[in-house]
Amino acid sequence: MTKNEYIIAFDVGGTRVKAGIFKNDTLLESNILKAPSKQVRHHILDVFKVAINRLIDTYSIGNNLTGIAFAMPALVDVRRIMVLSTNEKYQSLEGFDMAQWVFENWKVPCFMDNDARMALVGEWQYGAALSVDNVVMMTLGTGIGTAAIIEGKVLRGKHYQAGCLGGHFTIDFQGEKCNCGNKGCLESTAASWNLEGRIQSHSRYRSSLLKKEKNLDFYALFKAARKGDVLAVEERERCLKVWGAGVVNLIHAYDPEMVVLGGGIMKSKEEIVPSITETVRKHAWTPWGDITVVSSALEDVAALYGLNYGLQQKNGPL
Repeated sequence: MTKNEYIIAFDVGGTRVKAGIFKNDTLLESNILKAPSKQVRHHILDVFKVAINRLIDTYSIGNNLTGIAFAMPALVDVRRIMVLSTNEKYQSLEGFDMAQWVFENWKVPCFMDNDARMALVGEWQYGAALSVDNVVMMTLGTGIGTAAIIEGKVLRGKHYQAGCLGGHFTIDFQGEKCNCGNKGCLESTAASWNLEGRIQSHSRYRSSLLKKEKNLDFYALFKAARKGDVLAVEERERCLKVWGAGVVNLIHAYDPEMVVLGGGIMKSKEEIVPSITETVRKHAWTPWGDITVVSSALEDVAALYGLNYGLQQKNGPL
């Protein structure tokens, strides 16, 4: 990139959208937008449009905007810049030509890919996995996302779903039904969208510190567990084992040197990383040696950095 070139990037989540603006490789600003409450296409696009125009005006970009990029919780055709399939949210964007919409409004190129994949690319190019060419990532949050880079190449597969469906690995074929339609997925067993229901249905809930929490999320869970709450400790340990099993599956599938763990829950990385490292050392079949398990270095903005890198590639999608 040359001097005074700008990229605007969006990491689109189920409950919030992160918006950022880069000048070259420098992230000038990132902020949180509320995800559109109505899942109608024009409502979603309006959220993006307002944010884009505000950033253009704020930084007096003029003709120096070189691209707009989106990380979506979806299967994405990176060549046609199109959402192929998504789970419950943003279905109105399926089949929509995002590149045409961007060009019609701002006359710049567009790039789009899966959100976990872009978080891994961010870590690979700028963060915890810098220069590591065989690496996988698991993002823990509302859902569970995964991605893989093998021999320095981003894994996508023929239908763009390779690497990014680890949250729907089956770890208990008799388990709870997942919102994807499968049973016993990693997500349905230990993601935050199902956490409240699991906690409230537990026999210990009425006497637990968690009953006083307005938001039954992983932040509340880990906080209560640190205070010795019996239900919280039990649920925390169960989730750690589930996440560890998911990481072992990723290692067996993709043969990485490193595993990067991301997502908002990594505010508790001091508890999560050692637990998953121990599970990996006990159960992963790696006769060549030990896998390195690390927390995201870029944290909430990893996918924005991945999009920045992806849009800079001159020879098509990275």
